Amino acid sequence: MYLRMLAVSRLYLDNFPHVQASWFSEGKRTGQIALHFGADDWGGTLLEENVHKAAIREHDRRREIVTLIREAGFTPAQRTTEYDILKRY
Repeated sequence: MYLRMLAVSRLYLDNFPHVQASWFSEGKRTGQIALHFGADDWGGTLLEENVHKAAIREHDRRREIVTLIREAGFTPAQRTTEYDILKRY
């Protein structure tokens, strides 16, 4: 249901330049698939956030996220809140 809603939203909200994949609540594999359903942002990766920081070390999380995005067939990049690319991995 999540992936279907994402795909339909992407079609109807074509004036929204970016849509996040909700990998943290939906799971890592679903987050990877969501990139193929129209999402272009791997949401929930704010490395300075304290919400889930205790669960995973920052460096390990960054490496895992980069790997998951690459495995899905996309090029990971670190960005600002305005979607300016800071670094490509």
